[in-house]
Amino acid sequence: SGTITGSVIDERRMPIAGALVTLLLTGAGQEGGEEHYRAAVSGRDGRFTLRALPAGRFLLKAYAPETIYVSRIVALEDDERQQIAFGLPTRRVPNPRVAGARVERSGGGVSLSMNVTGSNLDGNYTLAVNERAGVVVELHNEGNAPGRWSGSLRRALRGPWTFLAVDETCNVSEFLRVRG
Repeated sequence: SGTITGSVIDERRMPIAGALVTLLLTGAGQEGGEEHYRAAVSGRDGRFTLRALPAGRFLLKAYAPETIYVSRIVALEDDERQQIAFGLPTRRVPNPRVAGARVERSGGGVSLSMNVTGSNLDGNYTLAVNERAGVVVELHNEGNAPGRWSGSLRRALRGPWTFLAVDETCNVSEFLRVRG
């Protein structure tokens, strides 16, 4: 039941509104050694809050449109409160690009997809995030190639979804926001 609060700023030290901060579980039991667990969105003042977190060691990542993402490692005790600051540099390379994001109801769940173009795409960080629920879904494509990336969730979540892609040098695409 711990809490992580903090801020996200740009290289000019100005707050970044609408940045995504994701909390990843790490360990040998996780696919690729880590798995996205929760997300928060920064407000106009760049502040974010992740509540009701279990105790443990986590990896936090902060993303904003057309920046380079930054990671922090956090160890959280029961009922502990920590504050984390992220400074995101502006990216200089126009890679990757996203388009055509879709949220479709499928049975009792939801299917998520988008087109991704660019080189050296990172298959672990092409994401759809439900801002209201704080849920992160990793999207995948055979061979991490440009094209249609997709993922699904077994429950249908309403609210806006934010789609983004990342390349292997940590460049973050623009964000696409879609109503769900």
